Amino acid sequence: MLSLILRRDGSSNFMRGKRWGTFPSVSAGWVMSNEPWWNVKFIDFLKLRGSWGQNGNCNIDNFQYLSTISVGAADGGYSFYTGPTATNSGTGAYADKLSNPDVTWETSQQLDLGFDARLFRNRLNIAFDWYQKDTKNWLVNAPIMGHFGANAPYINGGDVRNTGVELALNWNDAIGKDFSYSIGINGAYNKNRVTRIANDEGIIHGPGNVVQGIAELYRAQEGYPIGYFWTYKSEGVFQNQAEIDAWKAAGLGTIVDNVVPGDLKFADLNKDGVINDADKTMTGDPNPDFNVGLNFSIYFKGFDLGVSGYGMFGQQVFRAYRRYSDSQWNNYTTEVYNYWHGEGTSNRFPRLVAGTNYNFMNNSDIFIENADFFRIQTITLGYDFKHLFKNAPFGTCHLYVQAQNPFCFTKFQGLDPEVGSSSGFDGWAKGIDLGYYPHAKSFIVGLNLSFGGNAKKQPAYAPERVVEKEVIKEVVKEVVKEVVKEVKVPVTPDFKEYNDNLFFVINKAELRPAEAFKLGRIAQILAEYPQATITVTGYADSGTGTATINQKLSEQRAQSVVEMLKQAGVAASRIICNAVGRDRDASGTPESNRVAVCIVK
Repeated sequence: MLSLILRRDGSSNFMRGKRWGTFPSVSAGWVMSNEPWWNVKFIDFLKLRGSWGQNGNCNIDNFQYLSTISVGAADGGYSFYTGPTATNSGTGAYADKLSNPDVTWETSQQLDLGFDARLFRNRLNIAFDWYQKDTKNWLVNAPIMGHFGANAPYINGGDVRNTGVELALNWNDAIGKDFSYSIGINGAYNKNRVTRIANDEGIIHGPGNVVQGIAELYRAQEGYPIGYFWTYKSEGVFQNQAEIDAWKAAGLGTIVDNVVPGDLKFADLNKDGVINDADKTMTGDPNPDFNVGLNFSIYFKGFDLGVSGYGMFGQQVFRAYRRYSDSQWNNYTTEVYNYWHGEGTSNRFPRLVAGTNYNFMNNSDIFIENADFFRIQTITLGYDFKHLFKNAPFGTCHLYVQAQNPFCFTKFQGLDPEVGSSSGFDGWAKGIDLGYYPHAKSFIVGLNLSFGGNAKKQPAYAPERVVEKEVIKEVVKEVVKEVVKEVKVPVTPDFKEYNDNLFFVINKAELRPAEAFKLGRIAQILAEYPQATITVTGYADSGTGTATINQKLSEQRAQSVVEMLKQAGVAASRIICNAVGRDRDASGTPESNRVAVCIVK
């Protein structure tokens, strides 16, 4: 199979001559298991696939190609007072932004190679992908010198590359007609590097004052991860005066001349006897190396139990939500017991003093922590009383209790390893914990009750038998007809086949009335076929060039549809939730953010 797509997009955000972009894509696949010579009995389905494609991004503020004027005191303009008593105010204006007539489309180019396989009578599903995504002509609001007298426009600031692999394993099985279970594990590795910065220095500097009046904390630099932490490196704490004298005798610099025991040893990396910006280096990377997800569910005689979780590993967080001018009268956590308060008490954290102090006023690695974590996202236990009262007038009566975010396993000392994803200054900077509120734990008790005119009818296909594709196919065709008739709008897109399964797409996970009705109806019908499994896959591309945000967005999108299915009466044990932190459809062709719901045998 082969698919060729050519897009031609235009945007008035760019100047004439720069407004149009051309974005081709191609995808190809080979279902080896359909070949007449295929004779591997334990592999039911095997497909090799590959794709290459480009997407454009034009999401910037309007009129970046013009020098704009701002008017009004509310946004920084000038007010002039006239008249004999200087009481009549007149509003002035000022130059708001420099122009950039050369700004144009950002292009995301992605190469993807992978395979899909189903083994052991479709019990085991495997999906593997290797990808390389290049974000070219990255749209960024880069800083400029203050003497220009106006704000900076967006520019095409450089190129960013993400390379990685993704693997998803799902096992589904049934033992008899009363017990079924599923286990899903997915993992992804991503390497992020800035490959080009469009200036002579090869650096886009982060702003100062991100953390209470201190210098630049993060930057984008050629050859480094985007938004890496650029700080001093510490080599311990001076324990006594003899250590200070030996340090200075070795020709190593100190942050101030009059250091005392309990002060930090700032590493003099260039050995010039002076501690300054030349001694700063990469001390942390806020981008995770690994993302993992876990889903587990069981179903037994009306009872269902589902557990889902996810984790990120390899990233660091800059934790700085205290004021640097705290006094002895402020509240502290028990972490202060780890600060230096005498020889041998600490070789990481310096002495604690009231007011400002150079040990804390300079960015260093003492604020940086590993933020690996694994979070149990939901634990759901429920029972469908329809199993007990088979002749009851309702189709579903599902009572459940659910814990949301009950556990987070981490060694991070802050409130939440996921919080602080942005500096508030640049969208490409993250991992800066300024004291954001952590994930809340929630406990929910709910009842899903549905009624239907055919609730007492026996299903067209016996529940103990495997649901045939053609049966489901006829059912969903009827659903589509009902949807069009009920809501009087087209269903976009319709149900279709892929890889011998059936699926439909919910664009951007925002359910319009037709799609919400469709989802509820298909859930009610599938309740009659207990051995049918529903796979919900979230796709996302935030346009930032990093995998972490995309992975999180896709998980949230998929989980929102999973919850809707549960509320419609589908047991958690029958739902597999996946996340793909990049924008491609089931055939590998790049598309926009969405959720795909796949109904498999």
